[in-house]
Amino acid sequence: MAIDPVVLDRLPQRPPFLWVDRIISEDRESLTAAKDIDPALPLFAGHFPGRPLLPGVIITEALVQAGALLLAARGARGTPILSRIRSARFRREVRPGDCMILKVRLVSVDAVFFTLSGRATVAAETVCNLKFVCTVRQAGGKVLPVSEHGI
Repeated sequence: MAIDPVVLDRLPQRPPFLWVDRIISEDRESLTAAKDIDPALPLFAGHFPGRPLLPGVIITEALVQAGALLLAARGARGTPILSRIRSARFRREVRPGDCMILKVRLVSVDAVFFTLSGRATVAAETVCNLKFVCTVRQAGGKVLPVSEHGI
């Protein structure tokens, strides 16, 4: 499936490291997106031969990218960068051919930090619950205070 142009407008990542294909829904506090897991991804040759599954770090990255989409929609001026993972719990495997649904919600804002929660699912089963913190960096690495984003 083709990548939604809105995703490409809001995120600096590009294939092969873009882990969101399309936005399903969004409002001021939350966003739901999807990623179709291509069976031809080269990473499946090594993770794991004979029983391929998507690495947890990629699932985490997909949720962080969905969070970056939400922050961009709310007016973040720069690139959201992962600062901390508060908690991560993995409950189900993601396999080639699956459609992973990514739901993120803005929990709080404080000084330069945006705290978000995310849940990845496949076939309505929870894959991962994630709580994470991002800062937003401008070109050159400057971190802007939340108050300068207009969020």
